[in-house]
Amino acid sequence: MSLALNVQTCPGVYAVLLGAGISMASGIKTGWGIVQDLVGKVATLHDPDTPGAGAAAAADPETWWREQFSEPLGYSRLLAEAAPTPAARQAILAGYFEPDDGDDVGKQPTAAHRSLANW
Repeated sequence: MSLALNVQTCPGVYAVLLGAGISMASGIKTGWGIVQDLVGKVATLHDPDTPGAGAAAAADPETWWREQFSEPLGYSRLLAEAAPTPAARQAILAGYFEPDDGDDVGKQPTAAHRSLANW
């Protein structure tokens, strides 16, 4: 409601509500895809001697998390487990959104992003 009120009261201001699909074409995971990947990383940290522990946890992250921590999967706690310091959290999340060094193809704005920017 706040967004709608601000757009309505500010002539020339627009809001575009988009889903993750707009960025998937550039190689950026959806929010759920990031959660699955992070749970897989946490599972590997907790059970490094079991091959495939991370992949199994990522396949059903909510169940794995509940069995491991006796609580529902939550984004803040997941980040704290995956990267315990603010700098580590920033670095781990940057890997999902910023291009890799020397990668001039992946994680770049798509034509849809450019069209919105030009709009």
